[in-house]
Amino acid sequence: MTDMRIPSALRSRRAVAVLAAVAASAILAGACASGGASQWKSDDAGGSAPAGSAQPATERPVPEEPALLPEDAALLARLRIAEEDDGGVDYVRRDYDGGGWGDADGDGCSTREEVLIAEAIRLRGVTKSCGPVDGAWLSWFDGRTLTDAREVEIDHLVPLAEAHRSGAAGWTAADKAAFADDLSNPHSLAAVSARSNRDKGASDPSAWRPPADAAWCRYARGWIEVKAGRNLSADRAEAAALREMLATCAEGAGGAPAERLDRPVPVIPYATCDEAEAAGLERRRGSRGSGRGFPADQIAYARDGDGDGIVCER
Repeated sequence: MTDMRIPSALRSRRAVAVLAAVAASAILAGACASGGASQWKSDDAGGSAPAGSAQPATERPVPEEPALLPEDAALLARLRIAEEDDGGVDYVRRDYDGGGWGDADGDGCSTREEVLIAEAIRLRGVTKSCGPVDGAWLSWFDGRTLTDAREVEIDHLVPLAEAHRSGAAGWTAADKAAFADDLSNPHSLAAVSARSNRDKGASDPSAWRPPADAAWCRYARGWIEVKAGRNLSADRAEAAALREMLATCAEGAGGAPAERLDRPVPVIPYATCDEAEAAGLERRRGSRGSGRGFPADQIAYARDGDGDGIVCER
């Protein structure tokens, strides 16, 4: 220990106090030199560590990205990542749908009617004007089964407004119309409940997901197929949400609708018995009824109460 000079003002104090002070100084000096007894508190006591002392770094675990099936990883990689940009062109819905559904294939049925017919899980037939008769639809967004076509809406899986700010703003008028009435891609349009369609609005996957978790895989796969097929971009938040939904896809499980195929659907020529009568359709007697009426398969909206195949008996 170095020579310690005691100030003269302390020499007159009692020897024991001087010796105690000297001993305490020596203990403190030894502790500082060894580093074994010094404890510094910087966060909870308001002090600070001495210059040059190292503070242990707090390691934060890096969150792992959800694992994907190889085919889904490849699908996600097809997306072009970019921030949304409409190029200064305001979105106007009529620029895409012209104010309503079109007839893309020119067969006399609107796009809405085409999708209702294609996606019905039960359908007795259609009228001459393409109206579905006695149909049922599974709204896969929310798992609801609907039997009234008025409760069914046709959803653009990638909303028109979302497409606009993802690259479609610069498309030609013909390309915009083709996108709005796209029957070539089975993912583009979906028959779903009006409630879920309106809840979704123009949101992308970072802001809205189907209420039914079981629909997430199909939704994410379909969204990417539509965007990648049209070279539409996705922003980073959108891509992250899609990855999370793709992680729910199971090996061998379906995540997309089967390709829409033409199927025979009976055409019911008359909407009502009055139409049939005005057209001169011959009345017949049923096996159970007491009067004569029209064949049930010729009248779309008439009830066969006794089940004999004849309606509007009189």
